[in-house]
Amino acid sequence: MESILTKSTHKMETNNLHEKTITDFITIAAEYCRAIDNLHQYSPHLFASYAVKILPLLYIKASILPDFEDYDRDLVEKFVAEEEWTKVKIRLEIIFGKHDNYIETVGRFEENEEASISENLADIYQDLKDFTQLMAFGINDATREAVGEVKRNFTDYWGQRAVNSLKMVHALYIGNKLSKEPLFPDEEVEELD
Repeated sequence: MESILTKSTHKMETNNLHEKTITDFITIAAEYCRAIDNLHQYSPHLFASYAVKILPLLYIKASILPDFEDYDRDLVEKFVAEEEWTKVKIRLEIIFGKHDNYIETVGRFEENEEASISENLADIYQDLKDFTQLMAFGINDATREAVGEVKRNFTDYWGQRAVNSLKMVHALYIGNKLSKEPLFPDEEVEELD
């Protein structure tokens, strides 16, 4: 009898921990998406200041999400169309300007690759926006699918991109290389929307 009670208590604690972990990640993911959706409100320097704080949080919170490897990938809906991704990437290119492209050192015996902060951050946005939209449905099955997909994509793809971007944005922010003046006058914001 005692072992059944212990197993039941352990399962409840695990479920509560999963709920808290998922809720924390939803909060950080939604905040990241909100900031990207409102880039016109940031100067490049201010956005870099924000990015060096949120990217590590995203990484930590995604890394501790539960592994739902048995989720049904066919049930995972995508909400961010290529057009929206392109608009986000263009805005981020404007934010980072001449500093957007960089050479990523892959490894000692591998060739270096050209990379883009704006592309990395737009890719992260796309996955997190899809995740938060799927979670907004509030259906238990959708939770399992959304968490499974975002964790898989974090592990296979955007986790490394977050780390690479953090390294570059940190150097730009600490080196004070980005403008403190807003880049999006009202006319441009209307045009990009």
